[in-house]
Amino acid sequence: MSKKVIITGSTGMVGGLVLKLCLESNDISEVVALVRRSGNINHPKYKEVVVTDFLDYTSQQQYFKEIDIVFYCLGAYTGAVPAEEFRVINYDYPLSLAKAIHQKSPNATFCLLSGQGADRTEKSTMQFARDKGAMKMHFLPYILKPFIHLGLVIFILLKKGKNLISFIHYLDSCIPS
Repeated sequence: MSKKVIITGSTGMVGGLVLKLCLESNDISEVVALVRRSGNINHPKYKEVVVTDFLDYTSQQQYFKEIDIVFYCLGAYTGAVPAEEFRVINYDYPLSLAKAIHQKSPNATFCLLSGQGADRTEKSTMQFARDKGAMKMHFLPYILKPFIHLGLVIFILLKKGKNLISFIHYLDSCIPS
């Protein structure tokens, strides 16, 4: 079955790799990339949507119908931006997208680029751990299927010489029917 996916962060290291693999995969029929600015990519499966406010997806709702998988690869590195902005980028942005996707595609799987050490108690002294932990806890009401921690999975698959088809089959095996 062909899958329709959304990707954020497709100009970054992991997101760019996910985009490349999605465009090459016969298992993917459509790729919607939510971007800050056009990347001038020309591919029959590719649809680019410029987003000016990652906290408000009102004008992008038409793209969120019948989504199978969201590859959320957008984020900021610790120390790259002030603490308040870090929280907005790494917590508020993905939560806003999760809510918007859930309204139109409640069965979509949300693959989250996260990291080891996320603290769901939000008591860590490291902001990254607190914000990523809070995000995982607060997403639960909006996403019914499990989160997949994308960065580690892609790294493992690439080290083993796997491709996106294996990744999609892996996702399918993680998702309850």
